[in-house]
Amino acid sequence: MTATAVDCPKAAYDKRIGLYTVIRTQPVDDGYRFFMEGGLIDSIGLGYFPDVAPPHSTNPYRGRDITFKPFDGDRYLFVQRY
Repeated sequence: MTATAVDCPKAAYDKRIGLYTVIRTQPVDDGYRFFMEGGLIDSIGLGYFPDVAPPHSTNPYRGRDITFKPFDGDRYLFVQRY
């Protein structure tokens, strides 16, 4: 995942990365978000933030809260609530 985050284009869709099927990728200021299947209404995935822990944030365009939980080193699980 680290190599994908470093080398990945601005956005990619429906890609297999290691053990994970990623339905969408999204670069953000300090890292990368990998959206995965599941979560029913909410979006879920892994975040890669090599230099700083991601903050809780609200998407200003849609009002969707995004929360992160530590997963493994510079990777974080996230939920984007609708």
